[in-house]
Amino acid sequence: MFFVDNAAKKASDQRYFSGADRDTEINRFAQHVAAALEAAYRKEADHVRSRGNQLQPAESTLRRMQDSIILKVQEARIHGADAPH
Repeated sequence: MFFVDNAAKKASDQRYFSGADRDTEINRFAQHVAAALEAAYRKEADHVRSRGNQLQPAESTLRRMQDSIILKVQEARIHGADAPH
């Protein structure tokens, strides 16, 4: 699974899956990443509201979301969930 910002032509990170339960693991991991992205977005939105609706630069929001992706991939690696082919 690759995480890529097509507009910026930049890859954030990647994760490999293998084994009989690969599809289940891919779905589970995608749900974890989606939840992390939603949490990062909500945190950013709350921050914006607390500042009186002044919009945060897009780069800041994108960086926070990218950091969330990288964190989830690193957590999977630490727990031994990755096994590149």
